[in-house]
Amino acid sequence: MANSRDDRDDINLIKAFAKKSRNDLKSAELLCGIGNHADAAYHAQQCAEKITKCVLIINNKFALNTSCFKYFWGGH
Repeated sequence: MANSRDDRDDINLIKAFAKKSRNDLKSAELLCGIGNHADAAYHAQQCAEKITKCVLIINNKFALNTSCFKYFWGGH
């Protein structure tokens, strides 16, 4: 499927992924602090995955169906 994102879409998507990654990192820190290492590891991995997606977007290596954009921008 053709990708019709423009620079504004990329910036908004990066911001959304970054916000969600910060939330995952906060969750990981809190869970680790109470000894829940399994769930902390999950959230840390999710954080890393979202930041990796940001890097891929910046380098034009990330493809996402445009119908998914609204999920990341809070319009689901």
